[in-house]
Amino acid sequence: MEKGSTIKGVLNFVEENFGKEALQELLKEFPEDRAKELRFVLTFRWYPVEYFIELLNRVCEKFFNNDPSRGEILGRYLLKNTLPTLYRVFYRLGNPMFVVKKAPILWKMYHKQGEMVVTQTGDRSIEVIVRDYPIPSRVHCYVIKGGIEAALELSGAKNIKGKEEECVCEGASFCRYLVKWE
Repeated sequence: MEKGSTIKGVLNFVEENFGKEALQELLKEFPEDRAKELRFVLTFRWYPVEYFIELLNRVCEKFFNNDPSRGEILGRYLLKNTLPTLYRVFYRLGNPMFVVKKAPILWKMYHKQGEMVVTQTGDRSIEVIVRDYPIPSRVHCYVIKGGIEAALELSGAKNIKGKEEECVCEGASFCRYLVKWE
């Protein structure tokens, strides 16, 4: 299950970056009952993970020219635009390491499935593992990467360099990201 605020964030991203007409065209690609639900997403409600992943994949096809790496832009947008004001303040007041170590808590607020584990590997480096997410999607992997980098950016990190080292979409048992910053 996915929090409605995440789905709403993707829809807002499409509208802000590609226009209302593009959003309406995107929604027409879904079965009518699903499109109706997506038009009236409640941010506090939980939705099937399939809705979220199908939406991400369609955004990738329609607006990212089938380039899942562009999902990083969406991940950055989601983190910066769907967080409640309280969390934005928390990000600005915390140091980068403190903030990213809290990422698993944030994960659980938006995803009922899967798990995120953050391990400090140096003074300014981490390993992030995401496992047991029910539907693998390359664009979702890049959305996660973009979100991690945005969290670091919001907390003051500079020159962030992240890389997905392992991916369930390529046969691994989990997705593993290595991230460094100054």
